[in-house]
Amino acid sequence: DMVLFHTFVDGLGLNSNSIKAHTFAGGLRIGAVATQDIKENDTYHSFPNNSTISESTILTFDSSLEMTALLQKAQSARDEFHSLLFFLIHHKFILQEQSTWWPYLNLLPTIFNQKNSHPLWFNTDQLDFLAGSDLRNRILNYQKKVSQTYASLLNDPDVVRALSPVFTFDHYMWAHSILDARSIWWDGKRHLVPLLDFVNCEAAKDIHSVHESSSDTTGKYV
Repeated sequence: DMVLFHTFVDGLGLNSNSIKAHTFAGGLRIGAVATQDIKENDTYHSFPNNSTISESTILTFDSSLEMTALLQKAQSARDEFHSLLFFLIHHKFILQEQSTWWPYLNLLPTIFNQKNSHPLWFNTDQLDFLAGSDLRNRILNYQKKVSQTYASLLNDPDVVRALSPVFTFDHYMWAHSILDARSIWWDGKRHLVPLLDFVNCEAAKDIHSVHESSSDTTGKYV
């Protein structure tokens, strides 16, 4: 899978000579490691917009007529989040290996991984550890809102036509949690960026800058 991913990254035209994906032990799954010294404020990864999953790119990739119509409907409603969520479900659970994005999607946390780590799946016992805190109520409201939105979408015939039978609660929760946790923002828009989202952002003791994404004069993002 990692070899396939590196081949995929090379094909995207990314300038990623300074970092590469790496598998870590101890339940840490996949991250990124430096392949050379990186100084503060150095650009270590750059990429064209069409090598990201974003509102401006999803209609350019392989989709059925029903899926294209659903994405256009979501975008017309200014629902960027669900246009990306529908795209993820379609490519992850319908197209699978036939998807252009499969080498990346296949390395993302699985439903099992997310159930063990993401607040959307926290059960009563886990939430009890947060008893007395505002965080517990915020997570409960978050879970309730996501569940209600899913129930509403089950009655949308365009969603059913495009995504049945894979539009399950678990698949919806998986895509929702991936976008919640792994989106990278610039120009007020969310993006999923292969390789870059494997970078864990933690400042060293004497350096208090963290990762920042922006566009350069060539139209690439760095």
